[in-house]
Amino acid sequence: MGGGNEASIQKSFKEISNMGERIHLTRNIIMRAQHLFKSVSNSKALRGRSSDDIIASCVYIACRQEGVPRSFKEICAASKVNKREIGRCFKLIVRSLEMNIEAVNSDDFIARFCSRLSLSDSIKKLAKHITNRSIELDLVPGRSPISIAATSICIAVGVFGKTPTFKEVCECTGCSESTIRQLLRFIMPYLKEIIPPDINCSGIIENMKC
Repeated sequence: MGGGNEASIQKSFKEISNMGERIHLTRNIIMRAQHLFKSVSNSKALRGRSSDDIIASCVYIACRQEGVPRSFKEICAASKVNKREIGRCFKLIVRSLEMNIEAVNSDDFIARFCSRLSLSDSIKKLAKHITNRSIELDLVPGRSPISIAATSICIAVGVFGKTPTFKEVCECTGCSESTIRQLLRFIMPYLKEIIPPDINCSGIIENMKC
């Protein structure tokens, strides 16, 4: 990462700000990422690691700490850093600074994805309900929060007979269509158990846009 001198740190701070602007992060998140970067630099625990890797990982961690997590794919797109390197660097930072990072859950992503897809509050509320019930019934063990969120949104959209298409959900969430379809095979047989009884879901198969 270099000598960690002030000029180098200020240059990295600027890159963190630029990355934050690219993915529309708040000033608080940017400042938290900058503070974290300086802590990592001062600790010298990641000496030899690329500054770009550390910057991307600090932004990823700051987003999670502020309760607005971004996926590895989103950070990769904003930073051009390999997903594997961000993951490795993330673990090194957490371990070296003895940080306690709360696990992300699907609800953290649903509101943002629904907003980007211009979906109604009713669809957002139903998607969250589907996610929580699917987890309670252990229908999606070991699956990533993002893939569960994406699948729940697809089901909620199908219930209400609205757009977007699978393709649009995939583009928004970064999930592959095959991943969503695989999760649908696990969840759909239990549809009546995860959809509130006051919502008619009889036409969901016809409504879902493939």
